[in-house]
Amino acid sequence: MISIEKIQGYLGTPPPEDTLQDDLYYDAIVRNLEVIGEAIENIPHSVRDAHPEIEWDKFVELQEMLIREYFDIDDAVILDVLKNGLPDLSLKVKELVGGGEQQ
Repeated sequence: MISIEKIQGYLGTPPPEDTLQDDLYYDAIVRNLEVIGEAIENIPHSVRDAHPEIEWDKFVELQEMLIREYFDIDDAVILDVLKNGLPDLSLKVKELVGGGEQQ
């Protein structure tokens, strides 16, 4: 949750269209998306399997793409995650952990 909140704090919700034009924001966003993917990989499969409504694999795949294809990242994918995936993940994880506990 901390990385989600950091990204939302940098940008606001929803993020502005020119979000990815600033190198500092871009690097901070990418780093926190990598952290989110890594954190999800460390959630036991039993928990992930019990909550298929959360798109766990989407964020793990994103993390792998960010690490391996850093200079070929499609900004449209990142912007879509920021506008659609991240708010949804935040809401569902908050529901999962009881509304406010940070992971």
